[in-house]
Amino acid sequence: MAERDIHTAPPGSAEPILGRTLAGLLDEACMLDRATPAVSERIPGGERSLSAKELRQQSDQLAAAFLHHGLERGDRVVLCMPPGIAFTIIDFACQIAGIIDIPLYESCREEDLAFIIDETEATMTCVGGQEASAKMARIIKDRGSLKLVMTTDRSATAPTDFGADHVRNILFDTEVDSGKDILKRHPGLPKELRSRISPDDIATLIYTSGTTGKPKGVQLTQENISFNGMTGFADIRGLDDEIEVAM
Repeated sequence: MAERDIHTAPPGSAEPILGRTLAGLLDEACMLDRATPAVSERIPGGERSLSAKELRQQSDQLAAAFLHHGLERGDRVVLCMPPGIAFTIIDFACQIAGIIDIPLYESCREEDLAFIIDETEATMTCVGGQEASAKMARIIKDRGSLKLVMTTDRSATAPTDFGADHVRNILFDTEVDSGKDILKRHPGLPKELRSRISPDDIATLIYTSGTTGKPKGVQLTQENISFNGMTGFADIRGLDDEIEVAM
């Protein structure tokens, strides 16, 4: 094998920033209370945005709804849906509740979706778009680990019926709203959930495309992701003081 150079950070680079969790970073963003949106997406006729505080509020609500449905820390949830605000809220809700999420492209192959659900013993899937929903409808009856399927179609007034007796079908917007009532009854729940999160907790499983065989999953911890983001930003010169204070 040919000898390769080992690339290291140049002198003067930022020191590694360790020990952070993703929910903690969202809390820090809320403390900054910046006027700029935290997340945005295009919608017909314009744009939809959420502030950091709105993102945290809806993520906390959805985390509470997940627990209400019987999901537990360490459970796996497959996300087969396009990127956007709903994806971000679901992702943060999983991190807050201690649930491991598994993001997939909505265009992933049907056989790969089935394989990943089975290998991870996922208890829930979140699907968005007609393509992902159609795939789920074809494979769901044989996925014995699944208990819940959540659809994120904002035009829907009722959950999609995937026709599997062992699976409960729920709707994203409805669950976010129901979480609001749960938190009214249990206002200390968000703080309690955050107290259980460790930087060493597995945050997500990232699967390869499977071009060389079956897809292969890689475990990433809270610290794996927070380190990449925080240390990378810390090495960018010229960012304003507010961002530096948050770090």
